[in-house]
Amino acid sequence: MMCRRRPARRSPLVPAALAGLGVLAATPATPTAPAPSAPAASGGASQAAAASCPAAASGKWTAVEPASPGSSNNDLTSVAVLSPGNAWAVGSDAGTSGGQTLAEHWNGTAWSVVPSPGPGDGGNFLTAISAVSPSAIWAVGEHEGAGQSKTLITTWNGKTWKQVASPSPGAGGNLVAIAASSPATAWAVGQFGAVGGDDAFAVRYCARASR
Repeated sequence: MMCRRRPARRSPLVPAALAGLGVLAATPATPTAPAPSAPAASGGASQAAAASCPAAASGKWTAVEPASPGSSNNDLTSVAVLSPGNAWAVGSDAGTSGGQTLAEHWNGTAWSVVPSPGPGDGGNFLTAISAVSPSAIWAVGEHEGAGQSKTLITTWNGKTWKQVASPSPGAGGNLVAIAASSPATAWAVGQFGAVGGDDAFAVRYCARASR
C-alpha cells in the first residue's frame, strides 16, 4: 500500500549540522549525482535573468515541467530560489517501494533530480526547504517505519544532500516548515503525537562562529 503524507499530521525536526555547523536544539511548544553548479557570474545578474526568462514569458507565469521519477505519485511541496539559474524544489515520489524523498534542482534551463536521503522503510517525505546560499540549504519532512513517523532533516552542503539528527518526541513526529536567516540560524516547526491529539513542536538551529 502506498504511503502518502497527511498535511495535518506531522512531527518535530532538528538539523544537527548545516555544512558542518553546530547542533539544533528542540523547543517543544506548549505542555549521488554530481553537484549542480552555480550559474556563471561573468554576465552579471541582469544577463542571467534575461537568459532564464525568454521575452515571450516576461511578465507572466508559464508552466515548466519538472522531473517525475515515481511510477505513481510525484509531488513537489516547497521551493527556494537563490538566483534565476539556481533554485531547489522538494517533495516526494511514490512507486512500488512507497514514498521516497524528492529533491530537484533548476539550473536556469531545466529541472533535474538530485539524490536525497530516504531512511524510512515505510515512506520518506520532504515538505519544506529554506536556502541561505548555494552551500547552505535545509529541507525537512518525515520518514516512516515500524508503523511510526519520525522527523527528517537534511542539508545540502554544495555537493550532496545528507541527513542530520533530529528529535522526534511522542508517538510520531513530522516537520512541515523551515526558515533560515543565515548558515548559523534556522527554525523548523511541525507536530508530534500526544495523548488526546497532536502537540505543536519547534526546533531551533544555532551555531557559534569558530575562532
